[in-house]
Amino acid sequence: MTNTPFIIVEIPHQHPAKAWIAWDGKASVIKAAHTETCERYMDMCYYKIDLAEAIESHGDDVGDWPEGLADALAAHGEVIDVNGEFVPVSDAPTEYEWAKDVLFHDLHLGKVLETVEDVARFIADAPAHQQFTAIAAVQREYENAARYMAVEDSK
Repeated sequence: MTNTPFIIVEIPHQHPAKAWIAWDGKASVIKAAHTETCERYMDMCYYKIDLAEAIESHGDDVGDWPEGLADALAAHGEVIDVNGEFVPVSDAPTEYEWAKDVLFHDLHLGKVLETVEDVARFIADAPAHQQFTAIAAVQREYENAARYMAVEDSK
């Protein structure tokens, strides 16, 4: 059995809605967020940092480190860099929650449809101003995913 794919819906402020398939579920959403944000915007990343990582990345001179990193590591030992803010591991959002936030940060609406029920609910409640394009995009990707899953399950 393969992973269940998710359908990602992106509704921009002034363009037609689109949807795409996150074939490996949460892992695909996280990978997309890193690809879309970290590779383009260094201040929109998510990664764990400990003292060894800080020294390897920024050198031995704490004065050369990003502001707040040395204090955060001294207080917590290990932190998550969440979009340039050093957050204790216990207080940080999950990488999946971060990924959804950064993927959808500049959209009117973004949704991750994880189940068939989520798809049905979205189709029933799609935002009026994007209803037809959003529904068509979701239905198209749902059908693509269903065909792919049927082939994979038959192997």
